[in-house]
Amino acid sequence: MKPLADAAARQLAVERFEVPVLLEAGAGTGKTRALVSRLLTWTLGPGWREAEERLTSRARERRAAPPADDLVAAEVLDGLVAITFTEAAAAEMAGRLATSLAAVAAGQLPEDAAESLAAVGPQAALRARRLVDELGRARIQTIHAFCRGLLAEHPFEAGLHPGFRVDADEREVARLADEVLADQLTARLAGDGDPDLLALLADRIGPEELRETLLFALREGVTPADLERDPLPAPFAEAWLAEVARVLAPFAADLAAFGPRLPRNQTAATEMAGVLDALLRASRSDLPPLDRLESVVAAADEILARWEKSHLAPWASGEGLTTIEKKRPEGALPFPTLAAPALSILRDLRGVSPARLGRLRRLLAPLLGALRERMRRQGAVLFSDLLARAADLLERRRDVRDAARRGIRQLLVDEFQDTDRQQCRLIAQLALAPGGPPPPGLFVVGDPKQSIYGWRRADLAAYEAFLADAVAAGGVRARLEVNFRSLPAILDEVTRAVAPSMVAEPGIQPEFQPLVAWRTAPDPAPPAVEFWCSATAEGLDKTQSAAASRIEAAAVARDLLARRAAEPQRRWSDFGILLRTTSDQEIFLQALRVAGVPFEVERDRSYWRRREVIDLNAAVRAILLPGDHLALLALLRSPFVGVPDAALVPLWRGRLPERFDALGGGDRADEAALAALFVAVEAEIAGRAPGLERIAG
Repeated sequence: MKPLADAAARQLAVERFEVPVLLEAGAGTGKTRALVSRLLTWTLGPGWREAEERLTSRARERRAAPPADDLVAAEVLDGLVAITFTEAAAAEMAGRLATSLAAVAAGQLPEDAAESLAAVGPQAALRARRLVDELGRARIQTIHAFCRGLLAEHPFEAGLHPGFRVDADEREVARLADEVLADQLTARLAGDGDPDLLALLADRIGPEELRETLLFALREGVTPADLERDPLPAPFAEAWLAEVARVLAPFAADLAAFGPRLPRNQTAATEMAGVLDALLRASRSDLPPLDRLESVVAAADEILARWEKSHLAPWASGEGLTTIEKKRPEGALPFPTLAAPALSILRDLRGVSPARLGRLRRLLAPLLGALRERMRRQGAVLFSDLLARAADLLERRRDVRDAARRGIRQLLVDEFQDTDRQQCRLIAQLALAPGGPPPPGLFVVGDPKQSIYGWRRADLAAYEAFLADAVAAGGVRARLEVNFRSLPAILDEVTRAVAPSMVAEPGIQPEFQPLVAWRTAPDPAPPAVEFWCSATAEGLDKTQSAAASRIEAAAVARDLLARRAAEPQRRWSDFGILLRTTSDQEIFLQALRVAGVPFEVERDRSYWRRREVIDLNAAVRAILLPGDHLALLALLRSPFVGVPDAALVPLWRGRLPERFDALGGGDRADEAALAALFVAVEAEIAGRAPGLERIAG
């Protein structure tokens, strides 16, 4: 087999342990396999050798016997830290390492690590067995669990209660926030009242809104000092006003000239042009920037309140114009080209108030300080606060940082594309910061193209800055680009569709990197990458997801029928439908039923919600649980029995539930009474239940 195009990067991952290794791994390139291979190679090779040398040196100093293999294994794994974001990912990593070690113990060397482990020789199997026995000592965990452990070791240095606990569901913190608000707001309303609080109350920002804002600020790691800094300084406001004028001026001018020619929208266009003119004049007035911004926001709010849904949104999409209105002077831009950015920037301005923001900052700063102090005394820590506190601790206390470093020989960070500034601070202190004991070997792996920036506070600028710092510290970057998951046709289409729009922008957008297909043999089926648009095309409203799913499901069923008709030699089992989630599975199954396409479901989360299963469950409960009259009612109405709704009231009037419960006694008289009740009710409703004669039995 010819070598992989990224073989050098894969080899780097399992050979270089003395410098930071920064691996970018695209989708389907075997990222987890590379990470586990590195763990495997280090624990069996350099990690074992270094641990054995340390323990042997200590033994000589004490004139003791050489260390046993189980002690060496424990020493190796004590120095291993591998962190990721979720408990499931940590469990998978630990499980795959255990499986790989077990394979080596059985004499099987994984392909990715075979060359590196060959140098270990026959000792590899023995070492692997000892490592499996001690694997629980390795810290393969979430980054939050790592931070919690670090803080628990040094609570006083971190400024925490020695018995602190993580308030995962935020119930205790919410209770403390309520106490702080009750105390502070009561005091601030005494006498003439706090002017900031009174103004906010007049703006309909009351205790509940303050509570939510306070808790949000806490979750985001905001400190009272942060609230002292103005988020809307004059230069920022000036730049924003300039951008508003740049976007809105062409739209306002066009609307003023074009408005009188809009037969259906003339009045709205003329009035809107007037408000836009006032907005633009306010943006260029001689008032201070924040005062001008306040006036601009007021005008923007008026425009949106009056015309957003009725005119602006349709104009922006081009769907709110008649044929006559779409006609433009020669050389003029299409009206939606001007309306769409205008609507976007007006929405950005919605509700922004520098004055209100200032009041809120002045009020929240002491509230936040009081809440944090109360949390400290009570020993309550938010889950989202663990990273910041751990990073602060390592930056403030060099002795703590040095102690943490001494306990780590290899540090591996998975899913690094979802990193944030706090995580970067933490990892930098452990592995990059100068001074102190030698830093551990560092291995970070991730793919910036797969990050959902903003989720988990992920920050591309922080990611890029960290990589630059790591390279400056002697680190090396590499990229996995061979994709084992997809066929060439799919990867080629992804490149064609995505590459033109994924333009690199520092701190905002990563560079697109094409992937190379591992499977290059021609596929027996013709390549077919299709883009389907499932829309109702009715009116101006966006197609609802359920409607889109029904449209797509029907199209899939038609496509399957057409393909089978074109290739009658194909069996239905030759076709497959992969769904991203099972939430719409029943919609697709129903479309297949209607089309007459036979199918088999390999994974069906909706099993217990299927009608026949619900009915059977009701039958079992009604029989086995006398007294469960709801189950009895469901059974009677199910296709198994088919009692019409018109019979239910007479049956209950005839004490059906009690008679049914009594059947378990084996008394023939009870059975006869129940049968007589059914006959009587059937006669009673004979003329009121259409189709009764078609129900057998």
